[in-house]
Parts: sequence; structure tokens; C-alpha cells
Amino acid sequence: MLADMQVHMALSHSPWNPKRCATKIALNKALQRLARKIRESGAVIDHGELPTARVDLERLSDIFTALIDNSMTFSHKATIPSVRVTCEAKTDQLVFRVEDNGVGIAEDMRERVFGVFERLHPQDAPSGTGIGLAVVRKIIESAGGRVWIEAASPRGTRVCFTIPSHLSGKQKLTGDETPI
Repeated sequence: MLADMQVHMALSHSPWNPKRCATKIALNKALQRLARKIRESGAVIDHGELPTARVDLERLSDIFTALIDNSMTFSHKATIPSVRVTCEAKTDQLVFRVEDNGVGIAEDMRERVFGVFERLHPQDAPSGTGIGLAVVRKIIESAGGRVWIEAASPRGTRVCFTIPSHLSGKQKLTGDETPI
């Protein structure tokens, strides 16, 4: 819990550091961090086409890590966790969606879960500090984006977030930027 609090506090004072890169690299870093849990749960992680854009690679990876970890943690016990990551590149922002087949979040709780130490089912929930989504919100808002939750169909949760982007699409990388 102390480590989570330190991350949360550090984000209050740390600027977003964007560089042009393939956003798929951030997802791959998250999947590497979660490899053991993915393997143990049998989770299926899928993604649509992810664009090249100006993002903070480490922070975007932190966002993906937290959201995919939550998706696996809050899955139905008798169901293999399934997570799909998609992105829509708009003129001035990227709209990411991380959708799962988990237990879902009631509509009246969708804003509340972004609070620090907020847990929906503290008695029977898996271990955790209740700070993960608060950190996600802090990272996204520090970049000038926003985050919200929708119901997934037929069940589960879809976490949507935006990150401003000045470069996107199929432009070639040059200089000290991260390759695709």
C-alpha cells in the first residue's frame, strides 16, 4: 500500500513526458509485467489496431497494466478472463477502451471507484489497496485527458480514456523516437 501511495503522490508532481511512439509498445510492456498473472488465469488479451502518437510510453503502460490487472482480478471465477484493448484516433485525441467480461461495475459506483482506497466489495474482494483506478485517473488527467466507465455488452466493464495527441496515424518516426 505504501508503494501505491508513493506512486499516487509522485504523479501529483510529475509532468507528462510525451514522445512519438507506437502505442502498442506500451501495451506490450504492460503484458510483459502481467505475464505471470495472464498465464495463471488463462486470460485472453486481444487488441485492435493501435496508433503511433505522442504519448508518455511509461505512463500509458502503467495505465494498461492497472486496467488489465483489474480486469483479470475482477473476473467471474468460472470464466476465463477476456480483455480487449482498442483505440480510436481522433483529430486532437486518442480514445482508448479496455473492455472485459468481468463482474462489471454498477452504474451508481462508476465514478466512486476512482477514489483513493475505494473498493466496491471489500469483504469478499481479492487483495488490493483500492488505489489503482485513482492512479489511473491521476495519470490521465495529468496528460489533459479524462477517464470514465461504461457497461460492456453482454457483461463486464469498459474503461474509456482520452489522451490528447498532436501526432497520430502512419507518420514515419525520426530521431530519438521509439520505433514501431
